[in-house]
Amino acid sequence: MSTNFKSQENILKVSLAKRIQIGAVSGLIGGSGIFFIIFIIDFHLGLIPGTFYKLVGFPIGLEGISATLFGLISHMFTASLIGAVFCVCSGLDKKLKLSDPNKGIFAGGVTGAVVYSVFFIPITLLVILPLIENGTQNELGLITTFSNIESVYLLQNLALIVLGSLIIHILFGSIMGLTASLFIKQADKAAPRLNQGKTFTKILLVIIAGTIGMGIFYGIVANDNNISDKLPQSELSEELSKIRSDLNYAKFIGMSEDDRLAIVTQMSPQSKELVLMEAGKFDKIIDEGINQIAYNMESPNDLKFIQSAQISGIKGNDAQGKASIVSNGFLTYLRLDDFAVIPGIDQHIYFTKFGDVENSLDIGMLKANKGNQNYPIYGVNSNEYNQLVIYSKPFDVYYATANLQK
Repeated sequence: MSTNFKSQENILKVSLAKRIQIGAVSGLIGGSGIFFIIFIIDFHLGLIPGTFYKLVGFPIGLEGISATLFGLISHMFTASLIGAVFCVCSGLDKKLKLSDPNKGIFAGGVTGAVVYSVFFIPITLLVILPLIENGTQNELGLITTFSNIESVYLLQNLALIVLGSLIIHILFGSIMGLTASLFIKQADKAAPRLNQGKTFTKILLVIIAGTIGMGIFYGIVANDNNISDKLPQSELSEELSKIRSDLNYAKFIGMSEDDRLAIVTQMSPQSKELVLMEAGKFDKIIDEGINQIAYNMESPNDLKFIQSAQISGIKGNDAQGKASIVSNGFLTYLRLDDFAVIPGIDQHIYFTKFGDVENSLDIGMLKANKGNQNYPIYGVNSNEYNQLVIYSKPFDVYYATANLQK
């Protein structure tokens, strides 16, 4: 009796181990099966292939090739884990048994939809999306964002991504379920364990080789600058390519200010308008507290508001908020509260005498077009230079102004 019990217990353990093995391999096959679909989506959106995987690595501080490869490996590991759990759960009850391929496809598709609803949607909407939209702040309150222009297009196509991801998860689950049902059916026929082990080993080697190959493509080849020339061209890209054959919006934004200025001088009025329209689609947000100005102050009474003014739009551009000159007893700051202006390119803040940037003091690039922000100012007589202007020199566009008063 004891011998039979141990024998049954051993069979159960082997069965559980086999299910984990079958599930993990099935998950990997399903994960590999959707590589091509994700590549098609990237291409359709005009993104560098691998952008989806890059977003997985971005929240933990990785960038570029490292973020792409981390996302790819995480994708495969998660797929194998889902497959193992799926296959083990299918053996908990007779009703869940993957008795035929059709049942496997259905159960896998349902599992994919559940994973999408329980994990993908919350992580995307609560973690990744806010990081792309708002960036994250370091200890100084400075914004660090996903600098690649791909994030702009991801936000622009968010609805398509959410719907497409549901389809991808269902396809992944269906492929996983079909594969698992076929393997389990084969295992039920009591096939020699040695042959099954060889089969799994071959499949794993193929998947590993395929993942490495895809990783090399996504991480190195697809991130080559030349690939962007093969992506679908927009009207803006066509206009920019007239100036320089390899130029697109992403490369233009990635240039230094001086290089952008040199390019803008070669642009037609139509090109300038298209660039500014593209830049105006997406906000950059920051929220710096007044406590950053008051940091290390001996007394709160040392914090003094010297001048203030309401910010208004200029020359047809919308803007709002309040500008203040604030002193903490040691340094003087310009603070913008409840600030908002339409997004632009190379927007700088100037202290001027008469609103003319030709006779002004440039205190630097605008950190963000929305939100509270602080700027240390040195050697600025705000009684003399008492009119603030937000201006883009390359495009010669005035965005906002404020007349400071005591």
